[in-house]
Amino acid sequence: MRWRTDRLAGAALLFAAACGGDGGGTPPPTPARVVVTPATVEAHTSGQTFQFSARVVGSDGNPMPGVPVTWTSSDEDVATVSQSGLATVAGQGRADVRATAESASGRASVVADLQPAEIVKVSGDDQTAPALTQAPEEAVVRVTDGAGLPLSGVRVEWEAFAERGRADPPVTRTNDSGEASTRWTLGLPDGDLQDLRAHVAGTALYVDFRVRATDPPLTVLTTGLPRGRATLPYEAVVEPIGGVPPFAWSIAAGELPAGLALDSAGLLAGTVSDVGTAEFTVAVRDSAGTEATAELSLRVCPAPLALDVGQAEVLDPFWGGCAPFLPAGRAGDRYHVALVRTVVRPDLRAVATRVEIREPWPGDDASSAEPGPARRSPLGFGLRPDLAGYDPEADRRRLRMKADLLARSEQLMRERGPAALLPDRGGGAQAQRLAATSPPPATRALRPTTWEDGPCQESPPARVRANLVGYNGFLAIYQDSVQQTTFPVDTAAAAAVLDYYAAFGASTIEEYFGGVTDVDGDGRVVLFVTPVVSQFAAYVWGPDFLAATACPGSNEMEIVYYNQLMFARVVDSERLSYQALPTTVHEVAHIASLYRRATARSWHPAWAEEGRAEIAGEISSRKALAAAGVLGGTDVFDRGAYPPRPGSVISPDNTGVLLRLVRTAISYSQPYNSVTQDPTEEHTFYGTSWHFHRFLGDAYGDAGTTGDADFFRRLTSPSARAGVAGIEAATGKSVSALMVEYATAMAVNGTGAPAPERGFRTYDFRSAMTDLFSPTFEDRPRGAYPWPATGTEAAPFDDHVFQGYLYPAGIQFHEFESDGRGEGIEVEATIDGSGAQVVIVRVR
Repeated sequence: MRWRTDRLAGAALLFAAACGGDGGGTPPPTPARVVVTPATVEAHTSGQTFQFSARVVGSDGNPMPGVPVTWTSSDEDVATVSQSGLATVAGQGRADVRATAESASGRASVVADLQPAEIVKVSGDDQTAPALTQAPEEAVVRVTDGAGLPLSGVRVEWEAFAERGRADPPVTRTNDSGEASTRWTLGLPDGDLQDLRAHVAGTALYVDFRVRATDPPLTVLTTGLPRGRATLPYEAVVEPIGGVPPFAWSIAAGELPAGLALDSAGLLAGTVSDVGTAEFTVAVRDSAGTEATAELSLRVCPAPLALDVGQAEVLDPFWGGCAPFLPAGRAGDRYHVALVRTVVRPDLRAVATRVEIREPWPGDDASSAEPGPARRSPLGFGLRPDLAGYDPEADRRRLRMKADLLARSEQLMRERGPAALLPDRGGGAQAQRLAATSPPPATRALRPTTWEDGPCQESPPARVRANLVGYNGFLAIYQDSVQQTTFPVDTAAAAAVLDYYAAFGASTIEEYFGGVTDVDGDGRVVLFVTPVVSQFAAYVWGPDFLAATACPGSNEMEIVYYNQLMFARVVDSERLSYQALPTTVHEVAHIASLYRRATARSWHPAWAEEGRAEIAGEISSRKALAAAGVLGGTDVFDRGAYPPRPGSVISPDNTGVLLRLVRTAISYSQPYNSVTQDPTEEHTFYGTSWHFHRFLGDAYGDAGTTGDADFFRRLTSPSARAGVAGIEAATGKSVSALMVEYATAMAVNGTGAPAPERGFRTYDFRSAMTDLFSPTFEDRPRGAYPWPATGTEAAPFDDHVFQGYLYPAGIQFHEFESDGRGEGIEVEATIDGSGAQVVIVRVR
């Protein structure tokens, strides 16, 4: 038991040591923190008071009442605090109120957002001074809060009534005394009293100062001169105010522009020859011998454009300074002004445009002019009744989807690579092996592939039985056997397609695309009429060139998937349409182009691919017209190329041309257009891209029915670079320069003006588009090519503002006509973005 007792005694000693003493008790707690309430107060008037309280918390976590607390303020200019915790607001700002107990402390905030309550005049009111001089005393105000104490840092705005005179500075802030001041220069005399208002910003507080204005001293009133124009008469008057007439004027320093003189009466007149800016000092002396001077400058802009009919001027967009000037000339002189977005990048967005024209009279400001007539949609799809088989809205929808299909097709071919591409067994440029002689099989097993099916997946769509409808040495038409039982392809329609292609399509593909390929060795292209084609007229699926081992859904042949409706309308008397004839040539052109681009592993962008396929459809139609003798021995297609039959303009021969004209009208008659992209739901790039490629063929391919074949064949060649680079290599011009030439060609075409060196050779578009649209349709674009934004009639030489938007590779036309009076107009064209030019063409 003794051992146990000893051990217990040791434990007691250890416990006593752990408790910090020798057994004498626990020490008292010390202040650990101070809690100040309220945590934040906000004041709006100086002198406001707020009572704060402090609660001291000890180291044991319990309150410690009765502990002395010391109060302090972090900024006594904002708030003071008594030792009882009563805070008094002294000024604007923020201060911390701190309570301290021994080594512990806590704080709260006083936010003084003092509001102006009154503004009073201190000095500077009821003065007298000559007009146009500075008042002897500054205008001074004082701003106070609700307690009558001055506020510093308050914004005071100064404004002279009726814009007579000026305050310098026009905005000031109050100082520590609550005062703000400005210097007041009086304005022109208009009665003898002038007023100046001092306003506390953001409030309804203000005071008005008044000065009695006496007659001004002799002063040069003119502070700026209107711009001059080289070769045009110039006239401006330099005016004095005050003084005793008569007055005498002279040049005190510097020189006037050559050709101008200042007479003793202050008339500045003459005809300037040199462009530039002259700076000089004018002096005026009155009859009492008093003299005043003023420094002036005069900018002389370039002479009016001297353009012959058909001549163009290419300028950068106007950004201030000297806008181009169109001379009035004679009544009837007419100009096209084209804003051209020369960047050919579909990924860029539209930019804003503004065209402002004005007569150059001193003091005029066209910026206040009302915008010109809104550009309506002049088409509205009011086609002639005999064109009813063509549905523009459905056509736009199909063409937009087809661009997506083309992109997906190219993606799959890229992924599989050239090793998966079947070899061309026909040698290409041999008119489909001189036309196949062996008949095709009566039935075939074909995959009704669509781009939505994922044809290169392991489980592609199953093959279906397709029955032969008709054939020749170039084409074989098959139809899905199930569809054929209910909606068979009319044999007459099939014969029309076969005959048209044999007569005009095969040679077009040979000449313009180097011939069609033959990966299956049968010498023919298959037209597969299938119910899976419901959203398109027809399409080509590139992966059909691939081996089935690489793409299980491939039909391993040259094949065009066709909508049965296209064949039905060839013989439908109520909705007659011969669209299937040139469409077949268009699609075979895709076969020729896509295979060659796949071998080069470089694909054209959709707008270029479709634009060239549209050329194929157009050229086949022109060949048909030439064979029929409709063109009358000329290569220019105009209204005279239509059939003379009353009540109808459409024929199997001209459909390929009319369809491209309608698509072009739909695109360019809208407010927005682009060669390379679909700006709105109103149209696609098919019309614009064909039109641009038609220009390239005419301007750089020697045009004619087949004269441009070599040019387009070079663009299709596997050795040619894709897209814009290939066009630039073939023309030797940048695409920006080509867009300018293109706009110039459009501006002149059909006006009777001489064609530019690089212009259209095969179409008079104004004449050719006559009668395509319903004669009863109000907004038809009859004779309006290229459909200026200024309206169906040319805008007069007057003040106008036209605003709009411009997409990449887009063109916006404006048309102005002079009445022969006056000097002319300035044309200020601005475009919010780079990569743009302004083309001005005199067309009459």
